[in-house]
Amino acid sequence: MTSSIAWARAEAVISRVPGFTLAMPNTGFNPDTAMTPFVRMGGRSAAGGPVELGRAPIWDEDGVIECAICIERGVGSMPARNIAGDILAAFRADNRDREASPVIWGGYAIDEGEEAEKGAYWALNLQIWFRLNTTLVG
Repeated sequence: MTSSIAWARAEAVISRVPGFTLAMPNTGFNPDTAMTPFVRMGGRSAAGGPVELGRAPIWDEDGVIECAICIERGVGSMPARNIAGDILAAFRADNRDREASPVIWGGYAIDEGEEAEKGAYWALNLQIWFRLNTTLVG
């Protein structure tokens, strides 16, 4: 699970991207029958721990935001790749325009697509890496 700071930042960034419905964890999302594109969002931290930097010790966390971009089966991969491009552009803009945020968006990976349950849709998996640096208190 990703820390709440990184998760809230990712949710704010991705919710501004048009063209799909966002399926958040534990929300009871059900895809519609018209197969409108949707993105299932998840996140996890790979490593975290304190780092001593002089008088200001920090908590350093590395992790990934995962987006399964789901589109109608049989229409090719470009609709999902275009959505992935829009999502990545939003995260790049957030890095560029951020104001004193402890979250820094790093690289990304786009995995091979796959058919989902019962062949109802096709999913392209996008991972966006992040680093979180916060000052330790107490």
